[in-house]
Amino acid sequence: MIEDDGSGIDESQLSRIFEAFYRESTARDRNSGGVGFGLAIAHHAVSKHQGLIQANNKPDGGLRVKISIPFVRA
Repeated sequence: MIEDDGSGIDESQLSRIFEAFYRESTARDRNSGGVGFGLAIAHHAVSKHQGLIQANNKPDGGLRVKISIPFVRA
């Protein structure tokens, strides 16, 4: 689980943050906030391992990202 102490993300935008090129804040540009690939790459990698990546806002503020990948013993 990964957490931050920022202001979180508008609830209506949470389902979109794993889309390529999507940036929640229009105030951010390539120079100040990247191009919107990081979470899309993470989503793709986790999905390839039959895992799940989810994001939600913490009750006391900030964002929480949870990654679950199944363990398979060979």
